[in-house]
Amino acid sequence: MRKKKITILLLYLLTFAAPVLALDMMGPPSAQLRKGGFSAGVDYSYSKMDVKLSGGKGSWAGFTDGVLSASNAGKMASLTIDRMELNKVYANIGYGLTDNWQVSFLLGGANIDFGYDSKATPLFPVPVSGGGGKLFDGSQNVNGDNNCLIGFGSKVTFCQWDKLKLGGLFQATWARSESDKTQSLSSGGVNGFPDPFTLSHSVDVKIIEIQIALGPTYQLNEKVSFYGGPFLHIVDGKVEGDYSESGTAPGPSTLDYHADYSYDIDKSSIFGGYVGLQVDLDTNLAFNIEYQHTAYADALGLNLLWVF
Repeated sequence: MRKKKITILLLYLLTFAAPVLALDMMGPPSAQLRKGGFSAGVDYSYSKMDVKLSGGKGSWAGFTDGVLSASNAGKMASLTIDRMELNKVYANIGYGLTDNWQVSFLLGGANIDFGYDSKATPLFPVPVSGGGGKLFDGSQNVNGDNNCLIGFGSKVTFCQWDKLKLGGLFQATWARSESDKTQSLSSGGVNGFPDPFTLSHSVDVKIIEIQIALGPTYQLNEKVSFYGGPFLHIVDGKVEGDYSESGTAPGPSTLDYHADYSYDIDKSSIFGGYVGLQVDLDTNLAFNIEYQHTAYADALGLNLLWVF
């Protein structure tokens, strides 16, 4: 028995170390704590989702030998990020307000990765050579670091019949991930440098996700339970970026180019479904694994939970 527990824990830790399949881990959609009870857990989720960016604004300025030579500002065209990847790891602390109602607090980190795929197009002139009307080099991928995540959740059991519970949950998280990249390239860029130049691109992503679920939890035996049901996924947030190029232009002259932009993550509400498995490893220790799906997102979630 002990070997089985160790094997499951090792699989859990291995999954932590490398991505598996944003959506957040939800767990059973009914309360699991008695009044005054506490729980402490570690949650991990990996998700991919299509995200629409709208309400974009941008500006740029070009400096020749340190003197402003041209500038412009205006709106950016809307675009869709295909399969934005989100990795989230956080502590989950729960408390039972009543026998059928519990709340939880989430604190951890998140990193967000995606690529613009040259879709970011300004709706105002960018008259620099080689740029093709682009505000920044859209081939640059955004690889965010592990930054802050905070959240809150609540679960309620509406009714129970023997081994079957019917409940609902609400969960909201706010996550931030930043990417800062500087590199030297032989030529090219928005300005079409013929010689080596330096490129810098910083991106700050803030994303809010809300999940509301309703469904059953069925206890198959003393150790195993199944759960799932439909859920509503709401996404909102913001993407902000700062881009620059610096090099030598024909002349010879030094050319510095600076651009900044911002987009709103288009607020959307999407229905989906999820299914999960809970295994009691010990009297006070449980392991959960679940899969979530909507028309625009897929996610795998893992949870290790201690109940006191």
